[in-house]
Amino acid sequence: MKVLFVNDGSITNPIFQAQGLPHLAALAELGHKIYVLSFESREIGDEKRKSIMHQYKGKISFLPVWVVSSAILRVLTQILICGHFITFFYVKKYSIQIIHARGYVPTIVSLFTRAVLNVRLIFDMRGLMIDEMISKGRWKQNSIITVVMRFFERLCIFHADYLIVVSGAFRKYIESLGHVSSSKKLLDIGVVPNSVEVSRFEVPEEVQKKLKKQLHIENRFVILYAGSLDAWQLPSYMMEFFLRFKILCPQAFFLVLTYSELTEKIRSEINYDKLRNDDVLFLSIPPEMMPTYLSLGNIGIIFRKQELLNQVSSPLKVGEYLAAGIPILLTRGIGDTENVLSNHDIGIFVEEFSTRAFDDASKRIIYFYEKKNHEVFSRCRMIASEVFSFEKAVQQYDSIYRKIV
Repeated sequence: MKVLFVNDGSITNPIFQAQGLPHLAALAELGHKIYVLSFESREIGDEKRKSIMHQYKGKISFLPVWVVSSAILRVLTQILICGHFITFFYVKKYSIQIIHARGYVPTIVSLFTRAVLNVRLIFDMRGLMIDEMISKGRWKQNSIITVVMRFFERLCIFHADYLIVVSGAFRKYIESLGHVSSSKKLLDIGVVPNSVEVSRFEVPEEVQKKLKKQLHIENRFVILYAGSLDAWQLPSYMMEFFLRFKILCPQAFFLVLTYSELTEKIRSEINYDKLRNDDVLFLSIPPEMMPTYLSLGNIGIIFRKQELLNQVSSPLKVGEYLAAGIPILLTRGIGDTENVLSNHDIGIFVEEFSTRAFDDASKRIIYFYEKKNHEVFSRCRMIASEVFSFEKAVQQYDSIYRKIV
């Protein structure tokens, strides 16, 4: 199949490097001809972009489109204005059979081409973009842009040939929408969770020991967080939990692997000054080094608010933590994650953001490791292989491509 993958931003995005490019390269190895249409900013250095293109040379054909700013509203405007024509042009030029659109805006700009040309359209939703923008305070609930985007959201859902979501909870939400449940059209919706290449997380013990020695954490109990330090990730609550846990476990150490800059604003929000320098370390590492550093953790942490965005999500870090062999401390109501971790006894839940709940969770972590330390590593990796398998995700995408053409 000839597939035009329309990305929702730059190929340099760390999430796309983990959850997009490897899958597309694997699909190319299965015989699909893959083109990636991306929207690139001159503000990001060419060296990184060229390195990625060189890495996938011979497997993926890159079609970069340049935007003049990284400001989100300006980018959206440019993509919405130009994207229709660019998508149409490349579909015609390369006789594309499938447009695989990642996110809302790529799907919107593909609707015209899908209607005019004999091409199939996949709406790979990833998340609820409109609700995310409202949650972050960038859009208002009843603003013009929100109303317009809700209209296009319905168009995308009904005019796509296939919808891909990241969790069973997400599929149930889509099916429960009034305009969907009352429609006579039966939607084709597939669930493809964020996945990991578990084999990449096989880190030799000697490598772990050497790195622990370099970081001076040989005899520490490492609580680990990987991801951004955006406010919706609740970094202040994570720090608050760590301070409570350290009372019970004095050798505790907090390792934060992030691509966010530790600005003064973030320092203030997470009460950074309350932390001793030898108790916490913030590191910015490239995606290819993530498995090695994750192997240093004793437990991974994910805190999220109880809201729709998180109830349908599939955090990438869940699969990564498990592939590294570490159980997870988390809040309830995160996509399908709660059921997976509960059923296999590899999760410890924080019931609320309070001192009492943090202390209870701290005691459960200590008990968990006292009773189950000998088997938790292999059990976490087993679930990563079964539920968040990279190979399984690639097979699902392949099946979807062949089904809709």
